[in-house]
Amino acid sequence: MDGVVGLTDRISLTSGLIPSDVVDRIKRAFERNAIIDESLIEVTSAGHTIYLDGTVPDRFARDEAVGTAYLAPGVRDVVSRLVIVP
Repeated sequence: MDGVVGLTDRISLTSGLIPSDVVDRIKRAFERNAIIDESLIEVTSAGHTIYLDGTVPDRFARDEAVGTAYLAPGVRDVVSRLVIVP
C-alpha cells in the first residue's frame, strides 16, 4: 500500500489450557447421550490428550464417545482404547 513504512506483527498463539474438570465434563456429556453407556467407559487425561478405556456395544457407540470427547474444551487428541463387545 502507498504510504506504509512499516508493519509490526503482534500475533501470539497460546496453548489453550485444558480445564481441570474436563474429565467430569466428558462424563456428564456421556450421561446425556443415549447411545453411550458411561458406566462402561473410564475417562482419563494427560495434558491435552483424553484416554477412553472400556467397552462399547458397537462401532457407532465408540465413534460417538470419541467425538463427544473431542468436543471438550482444550482437548487436542483422543486415544480410544475402547473394545467393542456386542
